[in-house]
Amino acid sequence: MDQQENNQTKKIMFHSRPDRADMPIHIPITRCPPKGIGPLIILSSDVIGCHLHYWRGRSTPCQGENCEACADGQIPRWRGYLIVMNPKGDEKIMMEITAAAVPPIDVYFSEHGTLRNALLYLKRVGMKPNGKLLSKIETSARTLASLPAEPNLSNLLLRMWGMNTAEKNSPEIQRKIRGDRLKQSDFEEERSSLNNGHC
Repeated sequence: MDQQENNQTKKIMFHSRPDRADMPIHIPITRCPPKGIGPLIILSSDVIGCHLHYWRGRSTPCQGENCEACADGQIPRWRGYLIVMNPKGDEKIMMEITAAAVPPIDVYFSEHGTLRNALLYLKRVGMKPNGKLLSKIETSARTLASLPAEPNLSNLLLRMWGMNTAEKNSPEIQRKIRGDRLKQSDFEEERSSLNNGHC
């Protein structure tokens, strides 16, 4: 083996196991169907959300000042996410919600300090695929101790969007939805989206 072949061999990194980032995301993302869904047991402590574009055939986070989708004229819309579980089984789901579904969730969080172990019901106005999303949330009879550990939702989202969880230029993943996190414009943008047949 000459020196050039030896240098090429040294560049190869062999691993007996895949990195965590290479593993498939085991919690599917779900949107509320036309007929609604629930009750679902919430495993997340709170909603995590950010502004997204539907761009180049997929959802992608808004990158702010240097956002290519914004430069292309695409309007970002807020979407929130929760990890929930079907009480009839152990299947975990990443549920996507819109701004219209937030108010009852916000009231529950203000009263209890967490969403974990609450029961979530979602429905769409008119039972349409892109109908306005409404939510109802109530206390569960289960105990916190009976729930599985809370998944790291922000890391799951970053992986789903193909982003390194350690990147400094990652989108602003909003842990809270309180105060000015959701502005009136988020609700106005959603109404515009509904009028255009998107959600």
